[in-house]
Amino acid sequence: MDHFSDDELVSKIARIKSSDEYASYTAKLDEIAPDLTQADRNLQSHLSALLDEQRKRRTADDDGKLDAILKTVGASAPVKRKLQRPTSWTSGGFVHSKAGGSKQEDLSCKRQFEQVDKADNFFFDAKSELEATLEVPESISEDNLKKLKKAKAALDEGMSWAEDQAQLIDIAFKYGWPTATEFEGEHVVATEEAEKKLKKARKVVAERLAKIEKDRNAKKPKIGDKPFVPKGGRGAYPYAQQPQQQEFLDCPSEFDEAAAVQTPVSPRITGRLRQRVGFWRTFASSLVVSWIIFGVPLTWISAPPPARFSANSPSAVAEAEFVSAAVAALVESGAAEEWLSQPAVVSPLAVAYRDTGPEEVGFLPGSAGTHFGQAADFPSGALQAGRKNPEFLSGFRQSLQDVL
Repeated sequence: MDHFSDDELVSKIARIKSSDEYASYTAKLDEIAPDLTQADRNLQSHLSALLDEQRKRRTADDDGKLDAILKTVGASAPVKRKLQRPTSWTSGGFVHSKAGGSKQEDLSCKRQFEQVDKADNFFFDAKSELEATLEVPESISEDNLKKLKKAKAALDEGMSWAEDQAQLIDIAFKYGWPTATEFEGEHVVATEEAEKKLKKARKVVAERLAKIEKDRNAKKPKIGDKPFVPKGGRGAYPYAQQPQQQEFLDCPSEFDEAAAVQTPVSPRITGRLRQRVGFWRTFASSLVVSWIIFGVPLTWISAPPPARFSANSPSAVAEAEFVSAAVAALVESGAAEEWLSQPAVVSPLAVAYRDTGPEEVGFLPGSAGTHFGQAADFPSGALQAGRKNPEFLSGFRQSLQDVL
């Protein structure tokens, strides 16, 4: 290397700075400096996000929910520009190479590797662009040189992180996440050293899992630990016999046949009235139907209920002659009973007109009337009259009030 005096160095630096080539390189670096600064910020942000996501996933994986990931770069493989995808991956999904792995876990692992792969590609592309700008003379400005070194260091750190994560994922894929978590924090630099650390990590995890399994089995009840409890018979375990043998174990005589035991059963009467409420509605008053459905009010236990009276239908007043004769016929036939005093429950009278012949006289829903306590032999309680034959009613001119 040539040695120059201070004056010669100053003169040489002055000539370099005054040259057109130096000016072009300086202008080029000044032009890309903002882009490099922004790239460095993006890199730091993206790296922090990936580290947080990786930390969250590993925390969930520590519970033993995930025992497989993917197979990628080996411990002693040289640094590659791009991570290698496992050959077991297909376009339709990820096929697990270990027994017991679920497809859902494998898909989650695949997405995790894709994030690491994406970060590695970003680091590699950024570093390639940065290396192209490093071919500058030694007279580069101090500020630009610091920016370049800082960006290159960040990219190197990102690529190193991606390689470490890929190796950690490979260990998790082969031996499970508990082993990978125990192994985490050590950078793999040699196969022999990595195997020693892996063996130690697997031993720690195996001992931990064995202790968990032992504690779980200790809580399970063991079959056959029940003490002998005599239950009569000939001194044998009751459950040691077949059901048929145990049933006749103590019979004093030879068994011929079983006699059926007839036990008298009382008829169930609860709710029978309520189940036939439709039948009672055909002739009973609304009050009686309410008793059948809801029962008698408790207030009526100590005192009788107050009298209830309802007005007759206007049709009974309009056809007073027919009603008087019909009611008299009911009393005469014994189908209705005349009360000398007012009853507690009174139902109104109503007349229904029919288009049939005048000789058909019957009852519709209702009750017998004001002074008639019951008409239970009839399907209904209102009177019917023929509308089309006025002559049928002309013979009954006695007022309803006179009869009552």
